[in-house]
Amino acid sequence: GNITSNSFIKQNGLSNEFLKADGSVDTNTYATTSNVDNLTGQVTLLQTQLTDNQAVIIALQAQILAMQEQISALQNANVAPNSNNNNNSGQ
Repeated sequence: GNITSNSFIKQNGLSNEFLKADGSVDTNTYATTSNVDNLTGQVTLLQTQLTDNQAVIIALQAQILAMQEQISALQNANVAPNSNNNNNSGQ
């Protein structure tokens, strides 16, 4: 038959325990919807930050490649970097 009650109190039960349908007591911690939603939000934020960081890395790699190409062009032209090519012979 059915038993209806406003509450069931387990003798010597603790506040972190709950009574399962088979009569056993469980003290495990289970995820709640708010916990899952919070973690999902954190994962989404980290994914966004990772995407942003990857974009920065790609931009920096392009700048490094451009600098390497400039250095190579200067070396091939036998021009030392930071040299002054102005002819000041009139002084």
